[in-house]
Amino acid sequence: MRVLRVVLVGAVVTLTACGGHSVKQSGLAGTTSPSLSPSSETTTAVAGTTTTGATTVGTSTTTISIAPTTVATTAPVTGTTTLPDCRTLTGPGTCQVTVPLRPDIDEIIPVYRKFAAEDLRIGQSPDNPDWDSYLALVNPPSRDNARTSLQAHFDRGEILNTSLGTSLNPRSTQAQLPEDEEIIQDCRRDGSYWADRVSGQPVVGESAEVKTVYMLATMRRVGGTWFVSAFQKLTSPCDPES
Repeated sequence: MRVLRVVLVGAVVTLTACGGHSVKQSGLAGTTSPSLSPSSETTTAVAGTTTTGATTVGTSTTTISIAPTTVATTAPVTGTTTLPDCRTLTGPGTCQVTVPLRPDIDEIIPVYRKFAAEDLRIGQSPDNPDWDSYLALVNPPSRDNARTSLQAHFDRGEILNTSLGTSLNPRSTQAQLPEDEEIIQDCRRDGSYWADRVSGQPVVGESAEVKTVYMLATMRRVGGTWFVSAFQKLTSPCDPES
């Protein structure tokens, strides 16, 4: 099986010539995300890495694949050396493809941004969280478990410290998906961390620093409205400037 490195809208994705990597997600999931708690679920990232410790909410499973044979047209990257067409590459190497963004992406991205902002905000109010505003952005079957995951932090006496700030950078993964699904990747500069309410110190596994964090959200349209159906932190490297 030969491996191709494919440039998708400024990002490099490793694909296999017989169909590419796939992502399996179920419900609203996460590792160290403010709203989620760990379990034993395993998720394969878009770039081919694997994360463990995700919380699974709900029962349905969706498999998303990125395959070089299903992309639209090729185009050179402006200001750089033109890379060969992936469909004509005869051996290992770097190639590029360009997949058009879906026409309603400007509707989906704002929903993700609003959810991400609510996810950061609600962790700061353990005594009086605004569940209605937060859960209104979550796919209905996942709402109970999403709330339970956040409440677990509050019950442990933890509060989300956001004083260092967070810069979101959401983009479409341009995966080939059904029209009512979309995968958003957010390579963000994130200074938030869970801290002990009494001491103010970061809890185990957290750090008081701004770091690059790779978040992946599955968006699903239900009855004409887009919701976040899964949300998790990946271990894959990412570049917020790309």
